[in-house]
Amino acid sequence: MSMNFQNKIKKITKIATLFLLSVVFFILYLPRVVNAVATLAPTGLVAKAASSTQINLTWNTVSGATGYKIYRNGTFIKQVITNNASDTGLTAMTVYNYAVTSIDNLNNESAKSEVVNAKTLPTTNSAKLFITGDYELTGDINCQGMQYCLVIAADNVVIRGNGYRILGTKYLGSIFSGGIYNYGFDNIFIDNVIIDGFKNSINFENADNIKISNSRTLNSLNGVLLKNSINSEISNNNFSNYLDTALKLFNLTNINIKNNEISQSGTGLYIAIHTGTSIVGNNFHENKVAIGFADTKNSVIQNNIFSNNQYVSWPESSEMSDLSSNQMLHENNLFSLKVNGGSVKNRGDNISFIIQTSELPSGSASTYSITTMPQEQINVTRSGDTITGNFIANQEGMYSIIVESKDLKNNVRRQRFPLIVGETNSRSVTYYLRDIYPIHGQPANIVPQSDMKSANLSLPTSEESINCSIWIQAAIDEIPQHPYALISDIQLHSVYQLGTNPNYPRYIGLDPEAGWGQYVDPALQQDIPPAGTYSQYDNYFNGLDWMIAYPRDWYWLSFKLAGDRPSWQSTPINPSYAKI
Repeated sequence: MSMNFQNKIKKITKIATLFLLSVVFFILYLPRVVNAVATLAPTGLVAKAASSTQINLTWNTVSGATGYKIYRNGTFIKQVITNNASDTGLTAMTVYNYAVTSIDNLNNESAKSEVVNAKTLPTTNSAKLFITGDYELTGDINCQGMQYCLVIAADNVVIRGNGYRILGTKYLGSIFSGGIYNYGFDNIFIDNVIIDGFKNSINFENADNIKISNSRTLNSLNGVLLKNSINSEISNNNFSNYLDTALKLFNLTNINIKNNEISQSGTGLYIAIHTGTSIVGNNFHENKVAIGFADTKNSVIQNNIFSNNQYVSWPESSEMSDLSSNQMLHENNLFSLKVNGGSVKNRGDNISFIIQTSELPSGSASTYSITTMPQEQINVTRSGDTITGNFIANQEGMYSIIVESKDLKNNVRRQRFPLIVGETNSRSVTYYLRDIYPIHGQPANIVPQSDMKSANLSLPTSEESINCSIWIQAAIDEIPQHPYALISDIQLHSVYQLGTNPNYPRYIGLDPEAGWGQYVDPALQQDIPPAGTYSQYDNYFNGLDWMIAYPRDWYWLSFKLAGDRPSWQSTPINPSYAKI
């Protein structure tokens, strides 16, 4: 065979091989490339709990898809041919994340859909009723001893209470529990229901278009706990007597809080990570903190009344759009006033004082008026944030210096500072340190089964003790017969035990603001010796000059014992007490 003929054969073989490879590529591989970009990721994925062990999924169909793959928490779990599926065998009260992909007839897989989550429902023995449609109360519902009473289990539900009660056990349950509980279901309307007890009166998360109106909640750790919500409204309700917070709201967009009465709680309203919030026409009174803010954007705070709260707190944000026409009446810490020479004066004295002021974050300058009650001629000079003044006290009895400011946006702030003129009646009142939880919301952000107990006017009927590992405290929980007073001296009589471990600071002290924790102002601390068995010891705090301006100020005075395994004991015969 000639060389030329051999070369021709080789060329023909190469051409044939390339042709066959091209045919194979076009037949087998090119469609895969085309299909890989033609199959789209599913949209509109929705996950909803169906029970304590099942979550249902739905999504929009994908053109050209022959099936779908489902991923739970990033792991493939099943493949289906329809645009819906159920995931079963799950654990109750557990959050699961889901994503879905589409596949074609050659098993090409798309990118994953957006990830959504759902939370399985509580078990049937931990809840009273599962609500899947409109529900109307025809009488009180007793859910005492249960973590959940009504559990929302569907979208588009209306609950009408008709003024009846949902009764629970005070503070019972986990942080997720609630008298009315909802995770992930939208368009829920709650109207005219009374919720008494529970850890949380209403506990909603990942739920949009929620409306709560004309209802009353009380005697819980938190009133309404709302997290991750859009376009919701809380209006015309009464929230009172919460150990922690009446309204605790996180991660919200466009929420209206209007015409509510919010009182006697650690914090009236706490709201964080939110935009487009409207707080209008509410009445905040007798809370330790009226409002606590974080991450505020484009909020409106108008026409609210704040009275007799321990603190009013404003958001420190330049993005707050409107703070106007609010009234802050008889609040602490709006201004700082010092009467020269103390708060007890004689008739005819020239009483001089200094006031430190501050502006609201509305940014508009304020005008001030200073008056006295009984009314006296008063001389006032202002320099920047400092106001000095004086007046002659022509009468005997209780005087008040009243400071009022009004800014260009009609926000009014008023605070009263009392003092005593002339002879005074010296009285004493005794508070017994009791193993009873306080009921007036003090201190803020404290939970049951903690170190806070009560100082009450009544003796225990049997032996009681307050114990913890490094600190204990008792806050006054009853107002005495004569609430307006100047506290001059406090005797703390302790029947106590206290270990010797040097790693724990050992002291007894006073906290006029009932703060949670072992900290006490060093000026209000005294030493107390260790005691291996219950022993008695007296500490005396003299020359305090603490003026009680408002009756509820008593609630924020607490007594603390810190050190190694402190314990206070009270018996009917030999109680621990504070004599004021």
